[in-house]
Amino acid sequence: MSELPAGRELDALVAEKVMGWDITNPSIWWGNREVSGPFPDCDCTSHREATTIPEFSTNIAAAWEVVEKLKGQLTLQGPHSVGFNEGESYPNHWTAGFTDKAWDDIRGEANTAPLAICRAALKAVGANLARRE
Repeated sequence: MSELPAGRELDALVAEKVMGWDITNPSIWWGNREVSGPFPDCDCTSHREATTIPEFSTNIAAAWEVVEKLKGQLTLQGPHSVGFNEGESYPNHWTAGFTDKAWDDIRGEANTAPLAICRAALKAVGANLARRE
């Protein structure tokens, strides 16, 4: 077993487990997400909207949406962090981390910041990061 690499399979897992989407058609990376109002056509405060799953694991702007979602979703005691470790023993080594309500450090590591964020986020919500080989 190994951690999922960056790509659409991981993006769909993040959308479902972290962002709370319903994945309606995984073959075309489509899902329903909760959006907040006000809306011009109804008096509701939120509803579900169908849209393409963002590239969370490869796009830093999309990955940062994951960080923002977790900040609101989890009871985080400490700060979140994203950092780059450079050196011979850590070439292209990014880490992302969250601190949960039990003061546990939850970390993800990868060769890119978006992938490290996704791995840490999935660990923070207790999702399985492994794939069968």
